[in-house]
Amino acid sequence: MHTHTQIQDAARLPKALTALFAALLGLVFAAFVAPGTPAQAHDQLIDVTIETSDAGEAQALRLTFSDNVLEIGTEIHVTAPDGGDAANGTPTFNGRDVTQPFKTPLTDGNYTSAWRVVSSDGHPIEGGFTFDITEGAAGEIRPYTGTEEQGSDADQNAETAMAESDGPGIALPATIGAAVLIAAAVAIPMFIRMRKSAPSAEGQDPRASEE
Repeated sequence: MHTHTQIQDAARLPKALTALFAALLGLVFAAFVAPGTPAQAHDQLIDVTIETSDAGEAQALRLTFSDNVLEIGTEIHVTAPDGGDAANGTPTFNGRDVTQPFKTPLTDGNYTSAWRVVSSDGHPIEGGFTFDITEGAAGEIRPYTGTEEQGSDADQNAETAMAESDGPGIALPATIGAAVLIAAAVAIPMFIRMRKSAPSAEGQDPRASEE
C-alpha cells in the first residue's frame, strides 16, 4: 500500500508544479502592470489663491487641498519684505479650504509663505511659495524652497518637483518581486526532493509491493 501512495504523489507532481509556476507568473505580471503606491498618498495642495477686497487689495491667503485636512497642527506663516509677520490671527477652515488672513494693508514688495497642515490620514504635509505685492494687489504665486527663483527656471523646477512627487512609487512591485523570489527559493527545492524520493509511476508495478 505504501508504494501506491508514492505513485500517487509522483503523479500529482506535474500538476503541483504547473500550479506553482502559474502562481509565480501571476505575481510577476502583477509586479509589472500594477501601479505602484504613490510617493505622496496623503492629501495634496491643489490650489493657492489670494483673496482680495472689492478694491483689489490682498486680504487673505486661501489654500485648497484634495481633502479636508485636520485643524490641529495647522501653521501658515507669511513673511513681509522687512522680515515681519504678515499673517493676522489663526487660519480658518471651510471644507477643503484653509484661509489665513493678512495684516492689511500689505506694503509693496516680495512675500514668502510656509505652510504645514495635518493630512486627513494623520500625516503632516508642508510646502512654501512666494508672491509680490504691487500697489496693494498680489502678483503671480510662485514655488518657494528657501531661495527666490524667477523666470522660466523657477517654473521648470516646480514642474520637475511635481512630476517627481506625484510619480508612482516602486514599493509594491519591489515587494511582489521579493515575494516571488522567496516563494521560488522555498518551493522549487522542495519539489525536487519530492521527485527524487518518489518512485516512477511508470517504472514500478504496484502489485510487486502487495506480494
